[in-house]
Order: sequence, then structure tokens, then C-alpha cells
Amino acid sequence: MTAAPAPAPARVGLPILGPLSTPTRIALLATLGLSVATIAFELLVHEPNETLVFVLAAVSILGLAWVVGLATERLGAIAGPQFGGVLNATFGNIAELIIAFFALQAGLIDVVKASLTGSIIGNLLLVLGASVLLGGLNVVRALGMAGIPVIIASSKRQRPSMASRYCSGVIELPPIAEREAVVETLVQEAKRLGARAPLFYDNDDRLSLVQDFRAALAPHYALLLNEPELADALVEKARFQALAERTGLPVPRRFDWETLDGASGPVLAKPKSRTAWDNSSVRRQLFGGAGKACIFASGREARAQIEARAAQLADQLSFQEYVPGGDDAIWSFHGFAAPGGEVLEWFVGRKIRTWPALTGDSAYLALARDERLVALGREIARSLRLAGVFKMDFKRSASNDRYYLLEKECALRNARVARKDFQPLPPLTLEELSSLLPPLPVPR
Repeated sequence: MTAAPAPAPARVGLPILGPLSTPTRIALLATLGLSVATIAFELLVHEPNETLVFVLAAVSILGLAWVVGLATERLGAIAGPQFGGVLNATFGNIAELIIAFFALQAGLIDVVKASLTGSIIGNLLLVLGASVLLGGLNVVRALGMAGIPVIIASSKRQRPSMASRYCSGVIELPPIAEREAVVETLVQEAKRLGARAPLFYDNDDRLSLVQDFRAALAPHYALLLNEPELADALVEKARFQALAERTGLPVPRRFDWETLDGASGPVLAKPKSRTAWDNSSVRRQLFGGAGKACIFASGREARAQIEARAAQLADQLSFQEYVPGGDDAIWSFHGFAAPGGEVLEWFVGRKIRTWPALTGDSAYLALARDERLVALGREIARSLRLAGVFKMDFKRSASNDRYYLLEKECALRNARVARKDFQPLPPLTLEELSSLLPPLPVPR
């Protein structure tokens, strides 16, 4: 049974908008009051000032659009991603619809055209661009606000995070495929800095590189890595499945290619490894260039479709029993563990939407609370003796209400951590962070 969230005394709920903080309630009442005042001013005042009426109406529409956005977001979270998408597409542009309706009544066709064009351009360029930029700035901003200087090392010359005011410098790396050259560049830059700075990595390719060259990097960087055998298993999905089965972790049942026909229910096919994933043959030929897995109605169907589309890639896939449930049944436990597996900081996320649906990357994730999941995530971290940053993806089965561990990562993707009551925690200081990163023994 999922633990119910503790009631928050400072919040009041409305049926559609859900729990509201005190500042949100004040803003809501001010918006509604201003809207009523604007209508009254227009109707009751003889020859009102047109400029004043326009300003009041414009501010009222902005506030009402915000209220509608809160309501549609809440309804979408309750009703599911499909209905939520329809609501957001419809009512998310309510201000433009109102303007268009009255402008058409007045015969202002050019105004309607301009309004629609502005809405399209704004959503395509401004909203999408801001989302991409802020997503890239996330980790750098969190560290920078804690007073920790950040240097970005990347083989790409243009990254959103480099535009952050907290970016202290940039290291231009060779292409990630030239691994020895990348390591040599990092070592030379560390010597120039003259200090063992903590080194973070943000995907499996970079994590694999740091693990493989830990002996060369450890004298120059403060690293907090898992033991080599565990580290390799965390990157290779097939090896992690075997490790999870040996240690009794709650993972879905596994099928081999030879026994796949015996799976009568839905089957999930996913790559054994996601290193060099963006340009991998599995992603392009089997997954259509998007998503992290593929769902088949049965093992027999999975075998038939894979043999028809790319039989030579079968040995690069692992197969699991599909856990029933939608995108909102996918939960994640994010944390930072000290050597030995003690979780120091954590937060829980719940996916609202992924792209592609059910098998894709997160498109919308909300903070959530589930004490049962927290206890399970902590226990897994202890049993595996994890160290450093990690993320565990779980799916809550619609058939038996159990959590199944789907994936795990040990790369830094989100620097936000929260207490049990979801009050933001201050990020660790540089001294605190460095104290958790002991030097690794270097083979001689």
C-alpha cells in the first residue's frame, strides 16, 4: 500500500487545481478580482479610458491563461497523457482563441492572422528553445548557486550549458570515440588547474570512459566510482539483469532469444548496452530512431518482427516480461550514495509523459512522494553498495501493484535533491563534496 502524503498545513486544495500554496492562492484571487474589476469598469463607467481598459484586460487575460494552465496540467496528470495532451493543446491557447473570436466579430481579419502566426512562432521558437536551454543549464546552475565553480568539458563546441553565467570555463575535448586523446586532454587540463576537482559524467559513454581509464584519471580528479565489477554490470543491461537475479532484486522475468517463443504475454525488447546509442544500428533499424525499447504482443511476435527487420541485431537485445501500466506508472528514485551504499540525498520523480509513449525518454517528470519506493530504493543501494550519483527507474505494475526495477544509471542528469517534505536542500559545498570523493588506489 502506498504511503499517503502527510497533509501540508499551509496549502488549501481546489477540486481541479489541487493543493495550492499561499502565494498561489493570493495570485489566483488577485487574478479573478482584476478580471471582475475590468468587466465592471467597462460596463459601469461612462466613456472609460480605452488605454486603461486595454491594459486591465490584457493583464486579466494573462492571469486567466495562467489559471487555465494550472487546471489543464492537473487534469492531464489525473486523466492520463493522451487526454492531457488534448486539453493542453486546446485550452493552452485560450487567450488566442478569445482574441480571435472578438476580432473576427469586429472584422479584424489581419489581427486574427497576426495572433495565430505569433502563437505558432512563439510555441515553436520561444517555448521549445527555452525548454532546451533551461534543461541544459540545470546541473550547472544548481552547482553554481552553491558557490561551486563549474568547468564544462565537451567535444561539442556549442552546448546550452556553456551559456550559463555559472560556467567558469570550457575544455574542448576530442570526439568521444578517440578515448585516449580525451583522457590525455583531461589529464593535461587537470595539471593546469593544479587541484583534484570532482569529475562528473552525464551518460553511459562518458561513464564507461571514466571507469575504463580510472587509473589514469584518479591521480588528477576526485572520483567516486563503483567497484569495477559492479560498474561494468551497471552499464551492460544483460550483466545487470544477471546480477539482479542473483541478489534478489525486483526485476521483470528475463527471456533468452532461444526461449523467446515460450513468452505468451507482452514482451519488452531493449538493447544490452546503450553506449554509442545515438548512432547505433539497434536504435535506427529496430526502434525507428526514437525510444529506448520496443513492446511486442508476445515472444513469438517479437522473434518474427526482429527476424524480418534486422535478424543480425538479435544478439544485441535483451528481452523481459512487459510490466503493464502507462507512462504515469513509471517512477524514478534519484540519489547520491556514500561508499558502501548509504543514500545521503534523494528525491522521487514520477513520469507524466514520455516520447515515444511507454518506451521513450522523459518528456514530463513531476516530483512525487512514495515512502514504499524510497525504502525500496535505499535497500537496493545498500545491497549493491552503490557509490556516487545514481538513478533507478521503476514501474508500478497495474496488475499486482508491485514495483519492478527497469533501469539504473550512475551518471549526473539532475542535480535537484529534496527532503521527505520536499523542501529543497542546499547543494553540497565543494569541501563537503570533495570529502566524499576519496582518492582511488592506482595500480603500479
